[in-house]
Amino acid sequence: MSIQKYLKYLLPALFAVFFYSCHHHKITTEYHPAVIDSSLSQNAEIEQELQPYRAKLNETMNTVLAQSDEEFVKKQPESNLSNLVADLTLETAVAKGVDADMCLLNFGGLRTSLPKGDITVGKIYELMPFENEIVAVTISAKQFDSLIHYVIKVGGQPVSGIKIIVKKDKTYKLYDAKGNPWPQKKQYTIITTDYLAQGGDHMDFFLYPLQYKEVGIKLRDAIMQFVKKKGDQNEHLKGKEDGRITFI
Repeated sequence: MSIQKYLKYLLPALFAVFFYSCHHHKITTEYHPAVIDSSLSQNAEIEQELQPYRAKLNETMNTVLAQSDEEFVKKQPESNLSNLVADLTLETAVAKGVDADMCLLNFGGLRTSLPKGDITVGKIYELMPFENEIVAVTISAKQFDSLIHYVIKVGGQPVSGIKIIVKKDKTYKLYDAKGNPWPQKKQYTIITTDYLAQGGDHMDFFLYPLQYKEVGIKLRDAIMQFVKKKGDQNEHLKGKEDGRITFI
């Protein structure tokens, strides 16, 4: 075989070996965990840059909005805290022109209590750290029946505009906020949050609404505005438990 013919087969083979070796180097890595805790020293330069922002944030969060005559805590089937938040949520929606039958929230969304004494901006953020929007969801009578059974099954949730009396045999009676028998309608409009309206906390009865409308305000902002208004009017926050969910 001539050298030309030999090279005809040898060169492609050498090229393939060279190409393979260039693209298949073994890469080794080493893992060294970096522990982030109090043992890390502060960077003076970064601290100096952050200080004005931290001071402004602390000033804002420590702003006193109003005074409370009592501690607001959450417990089932109802509490002064859950009633307060549900009532102000319904009032906010109605004030914005929404024609609603009731309000339903969830205990899980209320993350802490409110103290007796100063109610600060920071405390409202602790109570409601989420960016949940208030929404109006219109559901059928059948879905509403599922809503009531859900509230009974879980032992109560924050509600406003309705009173639920549950007997030992699980039968129940419904009344409006004024104590009148609950109206029988083909559909009901419920004020809640966008999280719950999307089926959060197993509230599946909201998933196929007849109508869905954003009220135009976050729940946290509604709480903030309500508390601030009380403070501006020199009124203290006062809670109530009025038997709106009762198991007998």
